[in-house]
Amino acid sequence: MEQKAVKLVEALTAMQEEGTLCDVTLQAEQKTLTAHKVVLAAGSPYFMAMFNGNFKETESKVVTFQEVRFSGLKAVVNDIYFKTVEIPVENIPNVLPAAHLFQMENLLDSICTLMTDNIHTDNFFQFLEIAQKYQLKREVEVIGRWMADNATINTCFQYLELAQKYHMEHAIGGIHEFILNNFKKVSADEEFYNTSQEDFCGYLSSDLLRTEFQEIDVYMAAKKWLEINKVKDTNTITDIMKNVRFALIKSERLSEIIHDDVLCANEEGQNMVEEAIEYQSNVYMQPLYSGILNKPRGMTGLVMFPSCSSRYEQHDIQFIRFPGYCWWKRGRRSKIFPVTDLVPEYSSINIVNVSNSLFVFGVGVNSNNYQNFTKRYDATTDTWLDMSPIPRHPILDVATAHCGQNIFLIGGCAVDIGEYEDKEDTNVNDTYMYAIPSNTWTKCENLPGKYYNSGACHLNGYIYCNGGNVTPCVKTNKHYAYDIEEKKWLVKNSMQYERSFHVFEALNVKLYAMGGASQSFENSVETYDPLADQWTEVTCSTNLGWRNRDFQWELYYRCSASFVCDSQLYLVGGHEGGLIVEFRINEDCEGIFEDIEYRSSGDHSSDDTRTVACAFMTLPKLLSTSE
Repeated sequence: MEQKAVKLVEALTAMQEEGTLCDVTLQAEQKTLTAHKVVLAAGSPYFMAMFNGNFKETESKVVTFQEVRFSGLKAVVNDIYFKTVEIPVENIPNVLPAAHLFQMENLLDSICTLMTDNIHTDNFFQFLEIAQKYQLKREVEVIGRWMADNATINTCFQYLELAQKYHMEHAIGGIHEFILNNFKKVSADEEFYNTSQEDFCGYLSSDLLRTEFQEIDVYMAAKKWLEINKVKDTNTITDIMKNVRFALIKSERLSEIIHDDVLCANEEGQNMVEEAIEYQSNVYMQPLYSGILNKPRGMTGLVMFPSCSSRYEQHDIQFIRFPGYCWWKRGRRSKIFPVTDLVPEYSSINIVNVSNSLFVFGVGVNSNNYQNFTKRYDATTDTWLDMSPIPRHPILDVATAHCGQNIFLIGGCAVDIGEYEDKEDTNVNDTYMYAIPSNTWTKCENLPGKYYNSGACHLNGYIYCNGGNVTPCVKTNKHYAYDIEEKKWLVKNSMQYERSFHVFEALNVKLYAMGGASQSFENSVETYDPLADQWTEVTCSTNLGWRNRDFQWELYYRCSASFVCDSQLYLVGGHEGGLIVEFRINEDCEGIFEDIEYRSSGDHSSDDTRTVACAFMTLPKLLSTSE
């Protein structure tokens, strides 16, 4: 049957080429070719309607087409007769309209593929107009991606204008990203200052504006835009200048620009600079500022501090960037960056993120000399500051909680040297409060029990602390609340299960304890209602991606780090090491764990890879290495 069909097609093709029994002549651009109506109707819905309806062309021997080129008409007829159709790239504008008119879907698909595979600077605009005219959405998107990927300093604004004209959202976003990534070079182009006020403010306000720690470039661009556009209106000047993050400009430059005419004539601009100068002069208070003034520009993600098999070995700290602002969507992979020279070699560490300032409390080791250290990482300037260390013997595995201007360190286990050497019980119940504004420590009332590897968090004026190790093999379920105003510990109802190394976080108006090193209850979750002083076990389910279907879930809960972002709770690391998991409560008050990120870390069953601490923050130093 197939052989007969081939012979039939070959016979019809030969007859068409020889003009044998042809019953219609097709004409375009005063050129003609002959064909068989029945064959044309069988190959094209357009011809079927034309020759099988009540049209003048139905009985006509000659049909003339004004809207197509002859080369396009010939390509369509050749395709209908199963001839080989070779279309040069330069002939696409002639053939595509004909394929679209005669509803030749396969030919149209081939032409569209040829078009999108051969986009370049000389033809993309013509291809874009064709794709727009014939509503080829996929091809418009492909051309838009090409425009975004191939934008240059000289072409980015031309491409942006086209993208906005044709409402090409993907291209607009990509070109905006190019401008942000190349801000210093782009801002040297006069065309940049023809940008609308809305778009210009959009660039200056972006967290991803690449300044390489030179915020002064942003100010100079804002000043130039105002000068070129001859802006005198105070409100407009304020709208432009409020996007400059003056606190990120070096102090000596601030002292200079405060006398610029554009700021001298604008009271609010003067106030912004003066506030920035005050911010820089008060180092200890800087983490307590909030708002656009000192917000760094950079990539947002997780700083992760992993453990090692050797307790006193230097650790490889990593920053993992989640894609865009949709980093929680399953299936998207993060790029991992190494972060070097963050903290000294440490044996125990706790970190607290306060308004993108990273406080690191730990015990450092140098030639077997153990010392407490406190450091603060200023992400806006990529610098580390030595802060006041906790005034006591080096203590490991403490619990930390942050409340307003204070950070609390609770319990722990003393390093077995000095006064604790050879002691059977090295646990401590100290509670220390670090005051951020004054960089000082205050000894608070002792915790009622001596534990290490406990969990702690803050909620509504109380520091809650629970669980932990009594000995390496004995855990506790004790639960306490420190009344910050009254400065005393209160004994609360104990957790249902004994836990240590567990996750303990405040979420909305409740507390959640989950996982831990207790052998029987790694995957249990319980919630605490402070008003009722009551613990309730949470029924949980897991929603794992296909790549983690064989994942040993109970191991994940052990020794996990955690953070809360936008009222969502996330677990990081654990003994499995490689997952970032979102925890949420559904409408039925059931807990759901869903993996949202995976990072390969070698042997996930080993302690070598578990993350012991993490912080969700923005790092400008990595913006220049982004892709």
